[in-house]
Amino acid sequence: ASQENFNRIEELRTQYETEKKEQQIVNLEQSQQIANLKIRQQRAVMLISGIGILAALIVGYSFYRTRTLKLSQQRLLVEQKLLRSQMNPHFLFNALSSIHAFIFKGDKREAADYLSTFSELTRDILDHSAQEWITLEEELNTLEKYVTVQKLRFQNVESTITVADNIEADNLLIPPMLLQPFIENAFEHGFKERKEGNIDVLIQSSEEQLEISIKDDGIGFQSNGDSHDPKAVNIAQERLQLLYPKHKAQLSIQNRADNQGVMVSIAIPKMFAL
Repeated sequence: ASQENFNRIEELRTQYETEKKEQQIVNLEQSQQIANLKIRQQRAVMLISGIGILAALIVGYSFYRTRTLKLSQQRLLVEQKLLRSQMNPHFLFNALSSIHAFIFKGDKREAADYLSTFSELTRDILDHSAQEWITLEEELNTLEKYVTVQKLRFQNVESTITVADNIEADNLLIPPMLLQPFIENAFEHGFKERKEGNIDVLIQSSEEQLEISIKDDGIGFQSNGDSHDPKAVNIAQERLQLLYPKHKAQLSIQNRADNQGVMVSIAIPKMFAL
């Protein structure tokens, strides 16, 4: 009886150990299944997150690309308007007529000098129209040629350009033909009647800005609007907004305090040539 009891206990113990091991195996299999499920879930989350990030990148790039193309289109339209205003047919006709008058009077040397200046001015305008930035020195050289040609008709209008000593004109960048529209306004509108007076350009520099003033003693703004060309002012405003989107470039044009002509004030961030 004792042997039988012992054998029975051994059988029960063996059965218990066997069932315990089988349960451990089941638990391990369940744990592995749970781990595999977690891995699949993590992969699914990562895949969904990746798709979301990719979609966000695509949408962001599309928005950026659309905005860039829109700005480029706006800039192109403004530059086309600028070129048309710079190559003013009336200015071209008047300049060539004045040169023709020298030839007609027999002043061949004078005519040749002015024709050379006129051709250089035309080349500068065409060259600069293809550039977004030029040096201040290049701008002033072109402006001097423009004034020289204008003085064929406005011989009694004096013009001065003063640059502060702390400015390196060959190292500062500005938009091409930024000042010419306002000089043209002074000549063509400010002095269209008496054809005599003064135009003074002053260029100064603060720590962060280039400050430009253009002052004339012409007729000033009139109530009929004949004293200036609003298109030139609007084009200048559009250009400054497009070229300095992150900075507040400033432009103001108004009658002088003494009502003797017009004062134009321009302030733009300083940019240096590399």
